[in-house]
Amino acid sequence: MDQEQIFQKLMELERGQMRIQQTLDMLLERGGPKKWLDSCDIKQMFHISKSTLYRLKKDRILIPETLGRKDLYDTEDVQKVLSKKK
Repeated sequence: MDQEQIFQKLMELERGQMRIQQTLDMLLERGGPKKWLDSCDIKQMFHISKSTLYRLKKDRILIPETLGRKDLYDTEDVQKVLSKKK
């Protein structure tokens, strides 16, 4: 790998880091710190299957914020939606 390729990779990493920082800043600006749940937390807390969570996401009933490749859900939104389902 030559210096130009190394430089290109470093620039890609820096852009990725900046996108992550912007996402974190945006999440914090939306009303301060929130409690976030990932998919595993939701499945365990509400006793739902992976396919049910997928359907809720696909139908835009639950809309996650994506950080990297991980979907995070606002705890309040999840509780509102899933308490209505019961």
